[in-house]
Amino acid sequence: MWMFGLAFCGSLFVGAFAWSMRRFRIATRDAVDLVAKLAVPRPVYAVDWPELRVDEVVCDPETPNRALLVTRWPAAPEPAALLLIEMNDPPEPTRAALARWCADGASISPRWTHGGRMSMRRRRTNESVDVLLIEQAIHA
Repeated sequence: MWMFGLAFCGSLFVGAFAWSMRRFRIATRDAVDLVAKLAVPRPVYAVDWPELRVDEVVCDPETPNRALLVTRWPAAPEPAALLLIEMNDPPEPTRAALARWCADGASISPRWTHGGRMSMRRRRTNESVDVLLIEQAIHA
């Protein structure tokens, strides 16, 4: 009987350690993203903002891989950015994630990746989407 108790305590310890390491890894990613953003004092592109909030996701009915995102920077709510993006095939998981983030008012960390692509990761999670930024317009 004591072996079951020992096994239970051991598995509880391993589970707590794994959960702590996952939280530490996510927090480290958030910190690294924020430090990279602070290196750009006056961001020109919305991707260079430290944080994005997606206000609206408007899908293009003629081209299912394209969508228009209405975004803002919560720390400075005056500028809003319109981002025309192209999603990967199939676009449904990306579209669903963006709509969920919009409904939740989630904090998103955008960053440039290779080939002019943009990666958007929901803060405090590992959930991310990769899209191609076609065009952007910032309205002050």
